[in-house]
Amino acid sequence: MVLQQPYWVLLSFRHRLALYSIVRFVFVLLGIVRHAFKIDITVDDAHQQSAMPKLPRWNLKLVYGVIIGLIVLWIAYAQWQGNLSVYMTTDLHLPLWQYSLLWTINGLLIAIIQVGLNAFHLVTSPKAMWIQIFGGIFMFGLAFLILPFAHDFTGFAIAMVITTFGEVTAFPMIPALVNELTPAALKGRYQGLVAAAPSVGRAIGPLVGGLVIERDGYSALFNGGALLVFITFAVLALLMLKGYRHTQQFTEGD
Repeated sequence: MVLQQPYWVLLSFRHRLALYSIVRFVFVLLGIVRHAFKIDITVDDAHQQSAMPKLPRWNLKLVYGVIIGLIVLWIAYAQWQGNLSVYMTTDLHLPLWQYSLLWTINGLLIAIIQVGLNAFHLVTSPKAMWIQIFGGIFMFGLAFLILPFAHDFTGFAIAMVITTFGEVTAFPMIPALVNELTPAALKGRYQGLVAAAPSVGRAIGPLVGGLVIERDGYSALFNGGALLVFITFAVLALLMLKGYRHTQQFTEGD
């Protein structure tokens, strides 16, 4: 083993030398390309920071408020996608096809409601936008208040119908509101946060739900979910009533 050590050291050195040579070659090649095509890669950080617009204070508060609210709604919605199936099939001994049928109802209602919303042009004003957001959040909370009393398919179907109305009215309006409150240069950044919010909620929701169920049971999960949603409703209502009149609205070209 002692006689083999210089061989491995030499081999490792050769690998490092080869890697170093490749890196140097790439940098030399980039330098040649830069000078050949006269590419200016100098970045003026101070200029970029001064050129990047900043959101007005109340715009920023409302944008982050609705994004956090969207995360909360998805934490609640994630209970339907995971923990509720266990509750229906294991605790209440309902057949699995009934849980699956709930999602069939959900999909059909989404299609029907979306057609109705588009037909009546209910999203053409800021007032209608806020009504749909708060109406959707309220329906999410109401559905969770029904779940502790649901012991058969009918009760869960009623709760799913209410949840679906909340989903269709609230979820699409949050990106629309963020679009209204952000200038063109910042829309991509904040719409990216809006797009990431459901993933955060879906990641946290099953874990939070499982911990609550293990500690206090399903009734605590449903009541706690309703409380969390209604707190979100109250906080967003306070932000809207206090600050929306101080916000600056942006069009697509701003």
